[in-house]
Amino acid sequence: MPILSTIQLLMRVPLLAGIAEAEAISLYMTSEKLSFKKNEVLVEMGQTEHAFYLVLSGQVNVVLAGDGGKSITLATLGAGECIGEMGALDLQPASATVIADSVIDVLRLDRVAFRDVLHQNPHISATIFQTLARRLHQTQVQIARLATVNVQGRVARSLMDMARPLQSGEWQVKGKVKHAALADVVGASREMVGKALKELEAKGFIRKTEDGTFLIRNKRIRPRD
Repeated sequence: MPILSTIQLLMRVPLLAGIAEAEAISLYMTSEKLSFKKNEVLVEMGQTEHAFYLVLSGQVNVVLAGDGGKSITLATLGAGECIGEMGALDLQPASATVIADSVIDVLRLDRVAFRDVLHQNPHISATIFQTLARRLHQTQVQIARLATVNVQGRVARSLMDMARPLQSGEWQVKGKVKHAALADVVGASREMVGKALKELEAKGFIRKTEDGTFLIRNKRIRPRD
């Protein structure tokens, strides 16, 4: 990504709302640009080496280790979103693992440099706390879903979260659904997810198109919880 585009991206990041161009340039100059391959780990759960990351391109998954060696994907973050701001502030061990979901580019700012940015731009602190509160709420909702709904219900809800309305009245799930990725999101095995998808299709809740994407035929149909 060209330097000018990176500076513009920094100025558009919600977490850095209101930062001036000169401050964005200073931030860029004190950061380190890194690239990661798909499935490489940026942050390991429990690590105590803290840094602030800004995703420039690609996507990362925020993953929490579950029971029996299974993992739960709490969030997928893309360009313009941030990682590690909580650890850089409270110095507690990382609460989740962050894994590249594709080839990605990030800016990495060490803890001292990140705190300098906050001292120079006090208004950013309020935005950070709002972001942290939103992420905490999303995590609580995700965990509550896993605790109270069976696999079929969790798969259906995840598909609905990914869907967008069409003029036909159906809802299209964005992109092809990979069983492994969906299994991580709902906290189940690929086999159980595949079975749940077949059951939802048999019930008429979804249908698979020729290009491999799914359409939700009627969001009012309630899958078995």
